Amino acid sequence: LKVKEANLAEHIARGKGSIARALNREFAILAMALEQMGAIIVARRAALANRIAEDPFLESIFSQ
Repeated sequence: LKVKEANLAEHIARGKGSIARALNREFAILAMALEQMGAIIVARRAALANRIAEDPFLESIFSQ
């Protein structure tokens, strides 16, 4: 019975480790996706600002 408890404890510990690794991978993927989204937002804002600056009509609307 003690051996089975030790094996069970080992399996649980191994399972917790694999869950932690999986969560760490997911966190890294989400962090990278957020970073990419931030870069896309910055690029789109810059493109919009350029477009507004080049178009007198848009510039008059957004400068009010």
